[in-house]
Amino acid sequence: GSYCPPTTFDLSSPDVFDCHSIVDVNADNSTWVFYSGSATYRYNSTNEADDWLFSPNVKLEAGKAYEFTASVKCSSSNYPERLEVKAGIGTTPDAMTIEVVPVTDVVWSDPQDVTGTITVPATGIYNIGFHAVSDADMNRLYLYNYSIGQGAKLTAPTAPEDIVVAPAPSGDLEATIEFKTATKALNGEALTGDLTTRVLRNGELLKTVTGKPGMLFNFVDKTVPEIGTYTYTFETLNADGDAGLPTSVTV
Repeated sequence: GSYCPPTTFDLSSPDVFDCHSIVDVNADNSTWVFYSGSATYRYNSTNEADDWLFSPNVKLEAGKAYEFTASVKCSSSNYPERLEVKAGIGTTPDAMTIEVVPVTDVVWSDPQDVTGTITVPATGIYNIGFHAVSDADMNRLYLYNYSIGQGAKLTAPTAPEDIVVAPAPSGDLEATIEFKTATKALNGEALTGDLTTRVLRNGELLKTVTGKPGMLFNFVDKTVPEIGTYTYTFETLNADGDAGLPTSVTV
């Protein structure tokens, strides 16, 4: 069997971890294990990491871009880790030919998201590979969960550009929001026709605007309920109603 997006793999469950496969390329017995409610790479005192954790089978379609997010951390900023994420057909290192997240230094000791986009050349069954490539004698790299979004057509718009969300400096319960509508589709082609952009605050629709590609919009959110942290999400649809990948700003 295989999973279909949107899907999330919660690696706090040992049963979910056991659905994954592991390749210890340098055969040093320092590799991915289930530890402390996560998939964890454990360091080797002499060898650099070269260890893969492969997902279960996931069905992906050509002509779509899938939003990818993974929650990771290191043990301590004094012991930074390093990770890349790839995709391919099969659970071998050689099969991992599609870059999802480039080699990234994980220097934070509280879980944070790394993000990327998955596109595939042909519809089929794929696997996601998490490649630990940390220096020798670090500590532990933790992977808590990862998700693959529903997917957007490659002809759908990219996210809005030049997004600014500025809380009122006076401490008033409001924020000024500014952005330009997208100018290109996910496949890189120039957009034409009207675009509809929806702005959400913590998942609740705040405003909908329509305009040409590259048009500047700004407005003030005067409905902030209380002082705190808020996530503003922007998603754009083309004239055919095809939604692009959302993007978010937290303030």
